[in-house]
Amino acid sequence: MRFRISIFFVVLFSFNLLLAQNPQNVWQQYKIPEEAGWSSAKLNEAKKLYDSLGSAAYMLIYDGNVVVSWGDITRRFMCHSIRKSFLSAMYGILADRNAINLEKTIGESQINDNLPLTETEKSASIRDLLKARSGIYLPAAYETPRMKELRPKRSSHAPNTFWYYNNWDFNVLGTIYQRETGKDIFQDFQKLFAAPLQMEDYRETDGYYHIEPEHSIHPAYPFRMSARDMARFGQLFLQQGRWNDEQIVSAAWVKESTTSYSNAGNGGGYSYLWWTNGYPALPDFYTARGAGGHVIGVIPSLNVVFVHRADTYIGKRVEYEQIFRLTKMMLDARVSQAKRQPSIVAFQATTTPLQTISLPEDRRAEYIGSYQTSDSPVQIVDHAGSLMLVMHTRGRFAISPVADGKFFVEDLFLTITIGADSTGRQTILSIQR
Repeated sequence: MRFRISIFFVVLFSFNLLLAQNPQNVWQQYKIPEEAGWSSAKLNEAKKLYDSLGSAAYMLIYDGNVVVSWGDITRRFMCHSIRKSFLSAMYGILADRNAINLEKTIGESQINDNLPLTETEKSASIRDLLKARSGIYLPAAYETPRMKELRPKRSSHAPNTFWYYNNWDFNVLGTIYQRETGKDIFQDFQKLFAAPLQMEDYRETDGYYHIEPEHSIHPAYPFRMSARDMARFGQLFLQQGRWNDEQIVSAAWVKESTTSYSNAGNGGGYSYLWWTNGYPALPDFYTARGAGGHVIGVIPSLNVVFVHRADTYIGKRVEYEQIFRLTKMMLDARVSQAKRQPSIVAFQATTTPLQTISLPEDRRAEYIGSYQTSDSPVQIVDHAGSLMLVMHTRGRFAISPVADGKFFVEDLFLTITIGADSTGRQTILSIQR
């Protein structure tokens, strides 16, 4: 699919990046889409396509304000490979502070793996990893079957001579980040981005280290995040790394990290853990993408950010071609220039309050322990006076008591029932969606 946008259309959307407005503690929304130049009738047509795709959420942001918001934008879904774009930005801050040398080799960083690296492999630089051009083709955690299928033969390419979308590169970047900084990725993301961007839903417990020791010693670092918080991250890049008069990450890094360095097929490219577009009419369009249909899209020339989510918790997926088809309909719904002072109102996200019951400390302690489910072992632990479900393949989730022995699992939207089995042992009796 190709975007076909006239020169007039691009000029119509032109803007001064220095005037872009970011949200404060809550998003703001155009009271009437027409005042921002959007046709409500055309947006309604786009909504029909959105509904047909089975998407979980979609947001369109223009000039820092919400044009439309569909689905549950507060629910923290898995981000999948969007984790890589988050880490790229974290590397940007290190580079801005001269706290890391991107030309440093992984040999100099003392990187190795289950299968020892060759001297040629050790010569790959951190920058090569950011570009997915290390030339190191080893098993990695969190790989998809397709990634394994496409993995080149070991030693078939020297560093920085060939692009392959390589989880080994991405995971090792996580290892190097922790070694260079001495800090946890998720705690540092909270400090460097979530707090200054005033993210509404992200917590450092919304990430975990996914370990597959049979494949590699380097873990993946999956995140969970809501659509409205992901939109803030995209808005930061739209604003050249600036937020509330503070330069979070340099404009130079934003440009460098979203410049294509490899042909990724279908007319698109790959930069420092971002995808660059294959649409000639939108040459500055770039995205962060996660498996199943998770996208943060940034279109600087149109002053637009969009976010798409899918409920991959339950295996739903939306193809990227459909997401971009939907986004084209959204962009085509802009039919005029915005009013000089459009009416802006505080955006109210729709949420359903959860009815919970109180759980005394002694009762709470009864549920702490290890459990076996049909899928894998899990744990219930105490975290700052609340209970959390720890799933070794998905991370940590807060659980809230909704009835005696019943708990609601946030984000997963599951209800688990805990009680004694026939032997009197405390166990998870049922899991319901």
